[in-house]
Amino acid sequence: MFRKSVNFLTLFFLFVNSIFTNIIRIYAASDLRYALDEIKTTYQNNDKIYITYGSSGKGFQQIINGAPYDMFFSANLIYANKIYEILHMQKVNVSKPKIFAEGRIVLFLLKNHPYANEFLKKNDFKSILISKKINKIAIANEKFAPYGIAAKEFLNQLNIYNYLKNKFIIGESISHTATYVLTGSVDLGILALSIVKNKQIEEKGYIKLIPKKYHNPIRQAYVVIFKNNSLLLNDFIKHFHSLKSQQILKNYGFEIPKYQL
Repeated sequence: MFRKSVNFLTLFFLFVNSIFTNIIRIYAASDLRYALDEIKTTYQNNDKIYITYGSSGKGFQQIINGAPYDMFFSANLIYANKIYEILHMQKVNVSKPKIFAEGRIVLFLLKNHPYANEFLKKNDFKSILISKKINKIAIANEKFAPYGIAAKEFLNQLNIYNYLKNKFIIGESISHTATYVLTGSVDLGILALSIVKNKQIEEKGYIKLIPKKYHNPIRQAYVVIFKNNSLLLNDFIKHFHSLKSQQILKNYGFEIPKYQL
């Protein structure tokens, strides 16, 4: 009886140990930088979560080339679908993509910019962008960043994409693109709302939210790549979908869709 109790306790502690000694490596689109960092801090095992941020396209390339990530948060459903299809064909234990939010794009201009007063008064996006006082515009690289695709769609809707081409300064990711605006390297940026909703950034500039009618939905999705840490992964996913975490996403401007995949 004593031996059985010892064996049971040994198995129990091994089970608990398997939950708390593993780590989770996450690659996330950089539009999630501030929201996901905050969600991480509210997780009881946040010291076991390691997050790398960058463009969705770069993350996709790294993972299909063997980078050891356990989760992939994409700013675009397309990249999440591609990851699933490729890994599934390779017999990797990967979850189907899960849509969890939609992103929004904005025009962002620093408060100390000479054009600031006019920017605040005008509601016509086209006249703002083609103004002679706007010489450089930061947008994300459409080849890797979904927000770059949305920016191009928006400008094409206004029929000014080709007209403005010479003004573009291209960022590798949406957070890199934001850096150009914040350092004053450009006059204005087409950025993710979730980036500029960071308090330290928001207080530095003015925001004009671009209506969703100007671009396709920026559907945020994740896939889970199950290895030997599925217990911790499932626990973190449960936390990510908690009411507290969902509210954090909303605080950063993400819209939580009612539909599910």
